[in-house]
Amino acid sequence: MIFSNFSLVIYLPSYLLFSYFCYLVFTMLIYVK
Repeated sequence: MIFSNFSLVIYLPSYLLFSYFCYLVFTMLIYVK
């Protein structure tokens, strides 16, 4: 249980960061276009 929580704590922020990065790239492309 503890290990699973730890992996979730590690996985969630990285996923949020990745989605945020994708969002930035997407808006950048739209802005340039």
